[in-house]
Amino acid sequence: MNKTQIKKLIEDGFDRMYLISNKHWRDYRQEMLNIEIKAERDHRANNPYDRPTYENSATLSAKYFCVKFMLNAFANPKIKPSDVLYSRQASLIAKGCFDLWGDEMLKDFVGFDSDKFYHLDYEQGGIVYNFKGGD
Repeated sequence: MNKTQIKKLIEDGFDRMYLISNKHWRDYRQEMLNIEIKAERDHRANNPYDRPTYENSATLSAKYFCVKFMLNAFANPKIKPSDVLYSRQASLIAKGCFDLWGDEMLKDFVGFDSDKFYHLDYEQGGIVYNFKGGD
């Protein structure tokens, strides 16, 4: 996958999270995005000499994590008390939203290419497609 295809896949996944953008007068999707943008910017600010340029914008990297957390919530919906210690806040929001509106959210993700998404990986320079066997 090239950079454009990676961006399109991430944007597709993030767009499918629209259901949680207006639940109980809260925009959970935007809250998750804001948290992850801040985390990504902090990460980049803390490592200014590691990587002078990044392949992806901080926003795209944040959207990648939002979609990743949502797919993880689909696969692992239960929250254990210890999850609170080691999870990022956006991950817990994803699990909470899935707990409340999981059936609706699963319908929105029908047709999403999660197999390709699971081959995406976040590396220091950006998001890459890691597929052993060629594509």
